[in-house]
Amino acid sequence: MKRAGEDADVLLLLTELVTNAREHGEPGPIAIEIRRRQEQVELVVSNQSPPPPPAVPAASHMVPVTQNRGRGLQIANAIADELTIEQAVGVLRITAIISVGS
Repeated sequence: MKRAGEDADVLLLLTELVTNAREHGEPGPIAIEIRRRQEQVELVVSNQSPPPPPAVPAASHMVPVTQNRGRGLQIANAIADELTIEQAVGVLRITAIISVGS
């Protein structure tokens, strides 16, 4: 059974992932893949990306609530059941899986 607001959750999740690619990626194409599997939707957004910064503690990634920007991946992580970020040479790929009704 479909729960109220799940279409909005999928749309918000996709919007945050694409916005992140547009804001932080290199100029070039953004690839979007959407797959429906039983009671889940898998969203994959890939883009050209500069090398990642050196590893920093996770707490330093928290954005103050007073800041108007910079919360996209925090929102995506809160909405998605699973969020995976893969960095290869020149490419960033984010996969998000979210549960939906049948």
